[in-house]
Formats: sequence, C-alpha cells, structure tokens
Amino acid sequence: MIVCWGWRNTVDALLFIAVPWTPMKLSVQIENLSGTGRDEILFVIGGAFGLSEEVLERANERLSLPKKEYPYQLARIVVMERLYRAFRMSLGEPLW
Repeated sequence: MIVCWGWRNTVDALLFIAVPWTPMKLSVQIENLSGTGRDEILFVIGGAFGLSEEVLERANERLSLPKKEYPYQLARIVVMERLYRAFRMSLGEPLW
C-alpha cells in the first residue's frame, strides 16, 4: 500500500494519541499545501492494532480523532465531516 504513495502526497496518520485535529487546522493545512505542488492529502486510519511503524514513519503529520472509540467505518464519516468543514472554512463560507 505504501508503495503507491508518492512524494507529491501529504500523508496524515489518524491516531487516538496525537495532535488534536480541528477543521480550522486542516483548513490552514489545505491552504498551505495548495502552493507546494502536492496533489493529495492521504488520511490513514488504523485498524484495531493501530498503524504500522512504516506508515507512521512516512506520515507527514500525526493527527488525533476525538477521544472516543469509533469503528473504522464511523471514523471515515468523522473524517469526511471534518474535511467538509475545513473546505467550507477555506472558502470563507459560514459553517452553519
């Protein structure tokens, strides 16, 4: 899986113990990356045993999901909601 991650990708590892992740932080990250020539932000959600050392070493950032336990299917929905809010913020649109 890691083989297909190129240098033009930014990889964010989502962990339960890491830097708190907010839509505002992601909005700033998106704006900062827009001028760097990077194509994608990849979010990696670990399974029951977390993420491998190889993934953690490749990650540009380690971000934390809210302090609740989510099955990975629900964690993906939480990530999508945070992305939606971040993009709206970066466009200057109101959140509500």
